[in-house]
Amino acid sequence: MQKSSLERQLVERGRFGDGVRKEWMDGMKKEGVKAVAVEVYMTWFFGPRQLKPVRVMYFADYDGGRQVVDEKPLGRFRKSGLEDALKRLTG
Repeated sequence: MQKSSLERQLVERGRFGDGVRKEWMDGMKKEGVKAVAVEVYMTWFFGPRQLKPVRVMYFADYDGGRQVVDEKPLGRFRKSGLEDALKRLTG
């Protein structure tokens, strides 16, 4: 019997999503984006209200160590609709 890794167990328990492939995932893979952070402004009134995504940061590795800052790939992300798709997830 093979032991599952901790990461595999977390994935199976839904820690990193529901396991259903989404269109934005394909866009990230196509562009070589491994991780994304979305900065969100919000109002707090008995919980988060009026969430507004204001900045998307892209990373070339899974641990967030290499942020994509070159304007050429950032322009591609915007033009392809990837950035808008990611903002819709948080807004």
